[in-house]
Amino acid sequence: MQYRWVSPQVMDADKVRLVQEKFGLHPLVCQILSNRGFQDVEQVERFLKPSLDHLHDPFIMKGMEPAVDRLARALANREKIVIYGDYDVDGITSISLIVRYLRELGGDVGYYIPHRMVQGYGLSPAAIDSVAEMGASLVVTVDCGITAVEAIDYAKSIGLEMVVTDHHEAAEELPAAVAILNPKQAGDNYPEKELAGIGVAFKLCQGLSMKLGYEVEPLFEHLDLVAVGSIADIVPLLGENRVFAKFGLEKLRSSSKPGIQALIDSSGLKNKSLSSGQVVFSMAPRINAVGRMGDAVRGVKLFLTDDMGEACRLAQILEKENRYRREVDNQTLLEARQQINYHLDLDSRCTVVLSSEDWHPGVLGIVASRIVEEYYRPTVLISFDEEGEGKGSARSISNFHLFEALKQCAHCLDVFGGHKYAAGLQLRREDYEEFVEAFERAASSMLEPEDLVPEISVDLEISLSQADKTLLESMDQFRPYGPGNPKPVLVANDLSVVGYPKVVGNNHLKMRVRKDGYQLDTIGFGLADKLKEINTTREKISMAFVLEENEWNNMRNLQARIKDIKVSE
Repeated sequence: MQYRWVSPQVMDADKVRLVQEKFGLHPLVCQILSNRGFQDVEQVERFLKPSLDHLHDPFIMKGMEPAVDRLARALANREKIVIYGDYDVDGITSISLIVRYLRELGGDVGYYIPHRMVQGYGLSPAAIDSVAEMGASLVVTVDCGITAVEAIDYAKSIGLEMVVTDHHEAAEELPAAVAILNPKQAGDNYPEKELAGIGVAFKLCQGLSMKLGYEVEPLFEHLDLVAVGSIADIVPLLGENRVFAKFGLEKLRSSSKPGIQALIDSSGLKNKSLSSGQVVFSMAPRINAVGRMGDAVRGVKLFLTDDMGEACRLAQILEKENRYRREVDNQTLLEARQQINYHLDLDSRCTVVLSSEDWHPGVLGIVASRIVEEYYRPTVLISFDEEGEGKGSARSISNFHLFEALKQCAHCLDVFGGHKYAAGLQLRREDYEEFVEAFERAASSMLEPEDLVPEISVDLEISLSQADKTLLESMDQFRPYGPGNPKPVLVANDLSVVGYPKVVGNNHLKMRVRKDGYQLDTIGFGLADKLKEINTTREKISMAFVLEENEWNNMRNLQARIKDIKVSE
């Protein structure tokens, strides 16, 4: 795949100097911070030294006052409260957080997650009936509910009061709930618009503690759950999300929750320094698997149990489900690729929309993400059942607002919801072809040709000799990495290849580069096809890369993880 390298506007040298003088940072790191938009010393300090004191007053969030008033009244009157959430990591951890905390406050609290295969995403009248049968008088939604106008009207008609907490895009019509917490709703002045569902849930708990006059420190014991949910939901790790991630990862390493301990052990992470990447690639898939392949309630049980034996048993269930999930999504990906190769002309289309009656709905989001990585097109995958009901997952590319595009297709969808990068939807088979064309029209109107060429955002051009351990150690202050705060991408030009590159492992490119007497080992995962572009005897190359340490046989060596290679002009 060809990439566009997008270089930053190099910022004011005086600002770089001030940051360097204040913090004693490597000058290249100061330049990276400036290039990333940090305008003053105060911004840099809040980024480099996040603190729990940086958390905002929860009552800035629209709807917080009525939400905590209703919860406080329910606690005082010993009402039955049910927490209703989604079946992904964000939903599972959000439910676990609020249930644990309200029970610590003496609340009579239950929880409910719709079964993906039976009830689908979000609130439905059938699910509301199930919650009512639990004896609830108050329902708090987490990670869902912002578009559930009809379902919440139905809940109201049968005497159930609702507090909605969500982070997905809001429609013009909001549900008639007692209170709505969502920083994306119109008229909300909360400064953090990109919280995950569990971030909003945490703010509710924080607000409730303040309302009841309790110290907030006991709530911080649950930042392990907040970190897992936030990091897994791929929210930008800046602002409050950065605070949640940093302190939550620390809490994760020493968590007293048996479920967290068992999950870390089963993920192969015991006695390892946990990073945001390990949450995304090791822990989150196991939590997601129980909701994707069956009943997500097992994930909540894992995080709520105080029995280590029960936690280990549940963690093994997650492990088994995740192995099965991998088998299913590999087969689905293979079939999706075949449909693309045989039926789609991507030179003439902006989007990929595929369907099958044989696909498991639980893996569609994962596979759609992998299709986006390979073909760089907004992608929707749909699974139809025997009655012609289709459930789909959609994933986006960087310059495309998925939810806004789906709004233009609402006439042929039964249900949809989500945000810029990910969404879910339901439709009937007879509306499928109309949806395919409506989605393509929406994308065509929103995208330019260059938007369909993936970008690599470059932080800084350096000389190869500057790629040393001192620079790496200074950049490590950027951790935890994630969206909005990725590992810095560096570019070095006019490099010579030392000896002969080779292909190792599963299609990986390994080689050594040199300039002005300085040499650096490199690895390009999945980049073996770049070998044909390199003429080691005549041409020099430019390399976009991430600097890191490679540990092998108890030895640590500096290496460049290649993002892309171009022949030097």
